[in-house]
Amino acid sequence: MNTITFPTTNHIQALDTLLQSGASARTNQEYRNDLINVGSLIGKSLNGIVGLILSSREAAFVTVGKVKQLMVTAGLSPNTINRRLATIRGLLRVARELGQIDWTIEIKNLKAIKVRNTSGPGVERIQSAISEATTAQAARDNAIIILMSTLGLRVAEVAALDLADFSGEKISVRRKGHLQTVSMSVPKQTAKSIQSWLSFRGYEAGPLFTSFDRAGKGSGRLTTRSIGRITQSKVGCNPHGLRHTAI
Repeated sequence: MNTITFPTTNHIQALDTLLQSGASARTNQEYRNDLINVGSLIGKSLNGIVGLILSSREAAFVTVGKVKQLMVTAGLSPNTINRRLATIRGLLRVARELGQIDWTIEIKNLKAIKVRNTSGPGVERIQSAISEATTAQAARDNAIIILMSTLGLRVAEVAALDLADFSGEKISVRRKGHLQTVSMSVPKQTAKSIQSWLSFRGYEAGPLFTSFDRAGKGSGRLTTRSIGRITQSKVGCNPHGLRHTAI
């Protein structure tokens, strides 16, 4: 016959302490929800799961292992599982600090795979960011956005371009991991946007994309940080987002 484990007064004190230890009322409610959800996996109430986990080291070890496996089987995300395991660790920590238990168990998190957003801003948003090239700055920004979104160049590759690298139909790019430059075909619309920028810039040797720094600091080459500000302002994404769209 199975025995029913009831939480002792001390265990309830540990629970109450945990549920008041968060940085906000919302955090405390998340602690409560985590324990309720963990308990429901094995048919335990909030007080029931707390009493079981804190009853002994052996019971805690078996219970945590069981609910961890049940969460994985249920298809919960690693982040959700790890948050609930962290709540259990918090309960054990509070119980030790209160002197209710003199033991602990190792609770390992699942390895969470970070999912990167590789969709980019999309063609429509990029097209809407292209403005009429009536000023030097507009022409330059257009050329940068179109070049990056059609050829998939990295921001450092764009910043390193010189006028001599552009021949109209081809552009020589210092690709990451390559000792030599790589020649790439330039689409007509991209070449047209660069030519529009050059009509303002001029054809003297030097960086292909220059800044409008009135103080004349440095070589005049547009920095990767400045290119990032341009794409963020015009398209609402970092430079790598344009590379994602191109790819």
